[in-house]
Amino acid sequence: MAICWGRYIVKMMTLAEPRPRVTDSKFAYELDVPTRYRDLDIMGWVHNSVLLVYVEEARMGYFHDVVDVPPDEMDGAIARQEIDYMKAVESFDAVTVRHRVTEIGNSSLTTRFEVKSDGQIAASGDVTFIVLDESREPRTVPERWRRKIQEFEQIMV
Repeated sequence: MAICWGRYIVKMMTLAEPRPRVTDSKFAYELDVPTRYRDLDIMGWVHNSVLLVYVEEARMGYFHDVVDVPPDEMDGAIARQEIDYMKAVESFDAVTVRHRVTEIGNSSLTTRFEVKSDGQIAASGDVTFIVLDESREPRTVPERWRRKIQEFEQIMV
């Protein structure tokens, strides 16, 4: 679909349902994320802050698909995010976020991600997620989460 906007034509992408796939041993989970017109800056690139939104979508997908935790039961907070940018993601590039859990702590999970744009790494980094209880205090990572993550990632932590 195309939308006329003055003399410019903006190509709009049909939003597809993201589908997780099992990939190589380094990243066992990946999610295709559509770029959206609202993600773009004036240069026609996906704004750098939006890449972390894509990473969040992959994290939520991972917990839903792998750990079998619905979003309303995933109480937690981001304690740390680190991201390195390698290349710009241009308008309507095919974007894939690769995600894995690298460490399971007492009350935290450390994850690693790669954001790929048309098959090339555009950004990579790490996120530390703290699991919280109903009073928003850190709690132990549930044993069921730990078991499912270890099984999927084939790691012993």
